[in-house]
Amino acid sequence: YHFEDVLSTIVRTVFEDLDGLNDPAGRLILEFLVNQLLHTPLVGGDDEASREAQMAHDVTRVLCLRLTRCAIRCGLRDVKNQVLIEAEASASPDEERGLLQIVQDDLCLSLLLTGQAIWAYHDNPSITPGFISLEVLSEICSTISTLWTSVNLRRHLVPQFEAIFTGFYQRALALLRKRRNPIDSDSFNANFVFDAGIEIILESLVEIMCLDDS
Repeated sequence: YHFEDVLSTIVRTVFEDLDGLNDPAGRLILEFLVNQLLHTPLVGGDDEASREAQMAHDVTRVLCLRLTRCAIRCGLRDVKNQVLIEAEASASPDEERGLLQIVQDDLCLSLLLTGQAIWAYHDNPSITPGFISLEVLSEICSTISTLWTSVNLRRHLVPQFEAIFTGFYQRALALLRKRRNPIDSDSFNANFVFDAGIEIILESLVEIMCLDDS
């Protein structure tokens, strides 16, 4: 926890003092955090070493998601809409990508793909279900909520949120309708993990729909 507090302080300090959306310090930090979400090591098998490797990777993703939300709240949430438009208009193809583009292209994609991994083994209950932990799923939902409540950012994430609602929330509801009753211990365990994940996702959807500023 002390390690997380130190990193949160660093991220907060950098993003509260950004020179702009192309600030190199903020860009490098956000790129690093998002890359940890996109990077998924090949962890196969059901042995102890594989489980420990997956748990370690999940801990990394949880930390990166929390730091990403800290960066959004401190440096991007209250950025004026006109500033975002000017930054997009002035950016040239040869320039480094700005913070907005990293959020649009990388962060939203990683949230969608990583969130969908909860159903990676949904159709094969003989394999351990849930490619990501429920804690990672909860952090993904919290990050999506943070982006949604950042009104100035949300205006620039219309297609991204369309993909998230279709490929994440709507897919969860579709799979819930197709859920089969368990017939053995494997399918029972698969349904148990699936139900826990669906509960987290639906709670997140209700939270988004009930926001006063939406």
